[in-house]
Order: sequence, then structure tokens, then C-alpha cells
Amino acid sequence: MIDVSVRRLLLLTVTGWLDRREREALAYLIEENRLLRRQVGGRRLRFTDDERFVRSIKEECLDRMIPLGERHFRRAVTEFVEH
Repeated sequence: MIDVSVRRLLLLTVTGWLDRREREALAYLIEENRLLRRQVGGRRLRFTDDERFVRSIKEECLDRMIPLGERHFRRAVTEFVEH
């Protein structure tokens, strides 16, 4: 059994690590947003439904895996759509 003080230290360490990662991710997103705004000249981007669908598959499904062939790719996309 882990001592309470050790558990508390572990919890604080993990919490601090997650907090740091969140700050780094937020800083990255803010910088990406600034660069994108500069590239599009302040115009609002409007995506079609198809473009949104493709972007969501790329960002939420395919960024987390490497398809090992067309069959694997099709199965991953099908599972994503069914979800």
C-alpha cells in the first residue's frame, strides 16, 4: 500500500505535468491561429460539409494511427463514420 504522502506527491507531479502540457498545447494553438489569420488576411474561412468531414477524419481518426494498406484505411474510416 502506498503511503498517503507519496500518493499526494505523485498526484501533484502528474497534475503539474499535465498542466504544463496543456499550457504548451494552448501556446501552440494560439501561434497556429495567429499564423493562419495572417495567411488568410483576416477573412473568415468557410468550409463545405465535405471539407469538414474530411478534416474531421484527418484530425480525429488518421492523426492517431498509420493505416497499413488500403483495407486498413477503409476499415478505420468506416469505424469512424459509424461511431
